[in-house]
Formats: sequence, structure tokens, C-alpha cells
Amino acid sequence: DWEAALGELGGINSLAAPADKMGAVVRACARLSALVAPSDGSFVRLLALAILRARPARLHSNLEYVARFVDPHQLWSPEAGEPFTIARAAVQYLAHLDPAALSTP
Repeated sequence: DWEAALGELGGINSLAAPADKMGAVVRACARLSALVAPSDGSFVRLLALAILRARPARLHSNLEYVARFVDPHQLWSPEAGEPFTIARAAVQYLAHLDPAALSTP
């Protein structure tokens, strides 16, 4: 499940349609939910780690593209909107992460 999630995230930039990009995020979150429940507070951190490992090209741009061009009803649906929102939260988590907080004493 971990490797499959990394594959979904890593391939997001090669997809053209915003709905396909959103589908990749949804599938990646579904794979990771086998490891940690999405309702668990650590899920955002797990997804952030998956993003770091997968190193998807232009992830922020792809997420903004999806947010702008996917049907708003789909963005608000629990099936697709929740994983998409979690992915955006994971990106923000990484953007504001203090590297010193990750070091061990």
C-alpha cells in the first residue's frame, strides 16, 4: 500500500485532466488509509512523509490546478474532497515545518 501510494503521488504531474490528478490524490489517500485511519491526526503527517518520499513534480501547482478546474461539487464531496483537503493540509504542513523540530537530541 505504501509503495502504491508513492506511485500515485509520483505520477500526478504526468496526468493532464484535473479530475485525473484529483483521482490520483484520492487513490493515494485510500492506499495510505490502510496504514492509518484518515480521521487519525497523524494521517496528515503520514501523507506529508509520502509526499517527501514520492517527490512529485510541481505538486503545489497541480493541487492549485485541481482546485481551480475540478467541478466544485466534486471538491465538496466526502469521497474526493476530503482526501484533496488532507493533501493540501499535508503540503502546508511541509511548507511550515521547522527542520530543527525533526532532529533528535
